[in-house]
Amino acid sequence: AAALRENFPPTHRTLVFGTTREKDLTGQIQALAPLFDEIIITRYVHNPRATPPEEVMLALAELGRGAAVTPDPAAALELARLVTPRDGLICVTGSLFLAAEVRALVVPGVPPPWRTPALCR
Repeated sequence: AAALRENFPPTHRTLVFGTTREKDLTGQIQALAPLFDEIIITRYVHNPRATPPEEVMLALAELGRGAAVTPDPAAALELARLVTPRDGLICVTGSLFLAAEVRALVVPGVPPPWRTPALCR
């Protein structure tokens, strides 16, 4: 949240969020939600530690915020591209597992982490 405030100019911001069960969901949502115009909740699909989107929605509801829910990172990224203006910012965060799945979608030639044995431990 601090890096976003300090290093990116004000613009329309879309958050693509998915996190791990062991993380402080409420703390993450409280820090991030106020900085975004749109919020898209998803879950990464190649790790069983993903927090169910329903739990994230409950945490957002406690802040009086709503969000779109998508079944996987590919759908979340597609929706984010639709709702974010060309000069806007899409931020994918919450877990490195989510970031890795999205990276495999947007960076040609990068193998997904679940297909890289050294990263699957």
